[in-house]
Amino acid sequence: MGTTRSIPRDSPLGCLLSYWSKFKFGLKKKKLILYCNTIWVKYKLDDEYIWPKHGSIYYSDILRLGLFCKREGKWEEIPYVQAFMALYWITLLPGIRMPCIRDPHLAAPHRKFISLPRVSSVPQS
Repeated sequence: MGTTRSIPRDSPLGCLLSYWSKFKFGLKKKKLILYCNTIWVKYKLDDEYIWPKHGSIYYSDILRLGLFCKREGKWEEIPYVQAFMALYWITLLPGIRMPCIRDPHLAAPHRKFISLPRVSSVPQS
């Protein structure tokens, strides 16, 4: 399952664990770690996406995981998914700086972007 020492402090999961007492989730840390780093990474989400180890603060990633859990009836996991959504919303608040996430784009894994076909300009008559 891993220990909190093996979780990078600047990862989304590490940030949640660092500020655990501030959130008042009523959740269990060990379950959050288990779901995030062991169970969720095995799920095939929409578009063959896989949840990254140590979590994500990207809205689309969290939304995909939440929808998957609802579709599959994994109701016990939903509050733990919502913990990551809470972290996402906190990072958007003006004036709120969470030292555990220096830069939200660095804290999440690199994205594989799909290139769209170029639209050639149509000459106007």
